[in-house]
Amino acid sequence: VEENISIEQEIIVNEGNYLITFSTKGGLITSLELPDYKDLDNTFIEMVVSQDSVIYPFILTFGQYSTANDIFIYKSDESSNEYRFSREYKIKNNSREIFFTLIKTYSFKDPYIIDLEITLESKNREYLPLKFDDMMYTLTYGPQIGPEIEVSDYRKEFPKYLYFANKSKKDLSAKVKKKKLYTIEKDIDWVAIEGKYFVAIIDPPSDFIENHVKKQRDFIRSYEKGLDLY
Repeated sequence: VEENISIEQEIIVNEGNYLITFSTKGGLITSLELPDYKDLDNTFIEMVVSQDSVIYPFILTFGQYSTANDIFIYKSDESSNEYRFSREYKIKNNSREIFFTLIKTYSFKDPYIIDLEITLESKNREYLPLKFDDMMYTLTYGPQIGPEIEVSDYRKEFPKYLYFANKSKKDLSAKVKKKKLYTIEKDIDWVAIEGKYFVAIIDPPSDFIENHVKKQRDFIRSYEKGLDLY
């Protein structure tokens, strides 16, 4: 899909509060150390715990298709503390091909806050007929973000599943753990998964949801047959 970007590159960035290692393979963070905090062995606290899984946070998938092994183009804007990874894909829908660019932009503008913005840009402003199990894409953050902990203690309290709506925070932990899948059928400001050392917050732009998702669903229904991703 992309030319001349078949070789994985490693990028190391010192952001003061973080020492970050990026990989162009998947556009992922493979290491995130905290220089101001040290472990028992006097090494920096490592927030990305992959161990032998070779699975890192912020892998994006389209249904069963994972972008974890795709090589992205890297571009940085250190003046604004932004690090961008992009790659072009195409959807083959019957005899029609639609090209779009996946962009992952990391920014570190506030202490101990990592912002990841996902952008899907189609050529000629076309709607993207992406629908996999009723989702456009999935963003993972496992197997763990934060120092290693005792699993038995962790499972008693975490993770917690939260959302914010009508100026108040709601805890769905009991419902989600019981049902495995829980759908919130109301307007929300954000949803979050809280761990022992971090909170992963999803803050969708309200104007996009209001103005585009309903239209896109109609478009997806008419194009969902013969959909292949390359």
